Amino acid sequence: MFKSAESAYIRRKLGERMGWRYILSTFTPLLIVFLIVAILSFSITFIISFSDAIDRMIVLLGSGSLNSYEDIPSSLLPSGSRVDYVKTGEGILYGENGESLSYLKGFDSGYFNGERGEKLKLEADESAKGNTLYISSSLSRSMGLSIGDRLTLLLYENENNRTRPVLMTVKGIFDSGYAQLDKYLAYVDNSLLDGIGSYEVLIPQGVDVDSVRGELAREGYMTSTYKELYSNLYYNVQSSINILYVILVSVALLSAFFSSDIAKVYVERDKRDIASLLMLGMDERRIQKLYSMLTLISVLLASLLGVVFGILISYSTPDIISLISKKNPALFEYYITGFGIRVPFAAILSMVILMLAVSYATLRLSLKRINRANLLVLVENE
Repeated sequence: MFKSAESAYIRRKLGERMGWRYILSTFTPLLIVFLIVAILSFSITFIISFSDAIDRMIVLLGSGSLNSYEDIPSSLLPSGSRVDYVKTGEGILYGENGESLSYLKGFDSGYFNGERGEKLKLEADESAKGNTLYISSSLSRSMGLSIGDRLTLLLYENENNRTRPVLMTVKGIFDSGYAQLDKYLAYVDNSLLDGIGSYEVLIPQGVDVDSVRGELAREGYMTSTYKELYSNLYYNVQSSINILYVILVSVALLSAFFSSDIAKVYVERDKRDIASLLMLGMDERRIQKLYSMLTLISVLLASLLGVVFGILISYSTPDIISLISKKNPALFEYYITGFGIRVPFAAILSMVILMLAVSYATLRLSLKRINRANLLVLVENE
């Protein structure tokens, strides 16, 4: 523990009752640490938020959190879950400005109520009559379609082994922000598609899907998770995120080594004060510990400021990406453009603790080389 005089010395060296020039000289060497931590905090927050959004969009546009060929009672599911009966198929859309092969999903009324409609930013004309469909914003752009436009859907009937043209009206357009998944997706009424359907189980975000699946299996209901149904897409995203984490941790460790240079800057700056401490009989190990704690506290303050700055910047990212994607949609075709920010405080705290631990170890090794003889040489060269 530090004595009150030594604590006061550290506070003064940190800028207590000192002018702005002195404070600037104290924290200027920490600018690199501040910038690195800000970038790392921003990157971690962005990666976590981005991956959460992709995960959820796979669920909403795909086959739900779980998919089953049996209707599952709501009593066996977490509160807030919903079950929808859907069919799937393929067709060709013919419009005035072109045609497109489309992946079709059949649904019943109420399918877009709640989270799905909100997250997909669905805009619809409820007065539309006849056979209607919902298309993605990316599909509407490629075919030049708007709400209320008419087009022909060529369906293939597996049971009758024939194709059938159906006149359709665009009832709504949704924008998932993830063109890779919705570029060829259209929703139609279940009655237009033949074959056997399945049940999509949409579980509230944050609930462990694998645990729910295990509970259902014990009740005799066999289900598939979205991780299995879209394994290539899901694991490609997860692998990319893991690689980025390794890179970020490596950068964090490298930045921690800057602390030893910061300590040398402080020792060089405070030659006269160090000489006074030596003349008063303070042991060089005590001086080493003083400057070790001074540097560590400075690094901690710079890190905390960097964390706050990085998190604040991350909150503006979705708006910036959304703005750019509207001007150049092709640029973000394989990235999700609409997502909320979730700050991973535990991951950021772990990063800061790791940096401080490495910094402290580096400082101790660096300052051990500064013995009484070296300190006196510094003063004599003043």
